[in-house]
Amino acid sequence: MRRFLALFGQHPLADAARLRLADELTKTNEWLAAEWELGQLHDRTDQSVAAEATARLARLAMLSGRNSAAVTYCRELKDRWPNSPCSEGRTGAELFAEASGAQSTDGSLRCGSPVAAGRVKVEEAPQGVNRQSYRRRFPVPLLVQAGPASQVSAVHV
Repeated sequence: MRRFLALFGQHPLADAARLRLADELTKTNEWLAAEWELGQLHDRTDQSVAAEATARLARLAMLSGRNSAAVTYCRELKDRWPNSPCSEGRTGAELFAEASGAQSTDGSLRCGSPVAAGRVKVEEAPQGVNRQSYRRRFPVPLLVQAGPASQVSAVHV
């Protein structure tokens, strides 16, 4: 399979081969390699391939214990393909709902609201406390520049 993809990576059948290879890699716990193959499909213009790859990336992130990545992929499924079949005939909204109820062994996987549930205690800051937000500037040197030359020598983030 890898040899086929190395030789014919742009062939119309390459997407199906990548999905199959990702499945095989996942079964043998080669998660990084599987993620690489699925990442190749994640931004495809063919929305059915991109949706399937995103669903598999979410599942792979859950398997590997990367819950923050799993939540990101689950939300992407819900936002980009809410009514379109993504994986095994289930829509993005259905997969999101399924993952919202799922929890890892430590109970930390939650795809629902990013706002914490429960009580929130609000306290006023004492008088004289600086209420302005703080900003720090970090110079980031430009190592490579494409396009016309510019007068900017650093970017501040």
